[in-house]
Amino acid sequence: MTWYPKPFTNMMPVWKIFWVLVFVYLILGPSMTAIIANPRKPRHQFARDIFIIILIQTIGLVGGVRTIYLGRPIYLAFDTGIFYVVTQSDIIANNNESHDVAMPSIFQGPISVYVELPEDAKKQIELVKDWLSGSIGQPAYKPELYRLLSNYQDTVNAQGMTFDKILPSHNDDSFQLEQLALKYGSNNLLFYLLINSNSKGKLITNKINGEIVGFLPN
Repeated sequence: MTWYPKPFTNMMPVWKIFWVLVFVYLILGPSMTAIIANPRKPRHQFARDIFIIILIQTIGLVGGVRTIYLGRPIYLAFDTGIFYVVTQSDIIANNNESHDVAMPSIFQGPISVYVELPEDAKKQIELVKDWLSGSIGQPAYKPELYRLLSNYQDTVNAQGMTFDKILPSHNDDSFQLEQLALKYGSNNLLFYLLINSNSKGKLITNKINGEIVGFLPN
């Protein structure tokens, strides 16, 4: 899915919403038609029943698609060793526009960005104070601080956790980790804490090109 590429399909509840939509259209709709819309009724009553059923299905579809759209990840923001999943609704809530990285179009998946704090120490302190006081959002959710991650890849790599450090605490995921190590080389795998509103985990990247290659639940 363009809106929810891996690993987001595994860590965000999009499939629950998708199956609700499937239920509404493939099960609930036909069931309501069979029970309510009796063709033996007068034509105007039959037409009314069909209209009501279609209206209910349409409302469910629009609501489901809107929920999926607002919950889609549009940025993967790196800030001080942690990747934050920034959704469409996060950006709407913060009401900010990026000065350096344009928002992805409706046909694009999330863009990886680096959160660059102001160079001026005083502005940095003010930003943190405002965040802690609750007057503004966390820096990771402020698009005006976003820069293309590819321009900061060495800085990001330096803050990643190595394969040898992660493996002992993820025995249940040893098979997945071993397969990734065989494919990319264990020395090329880096791990970062990944946070979104629904869950936490560890994002796995290939340090050579920054490609996302996997996800570990906490």
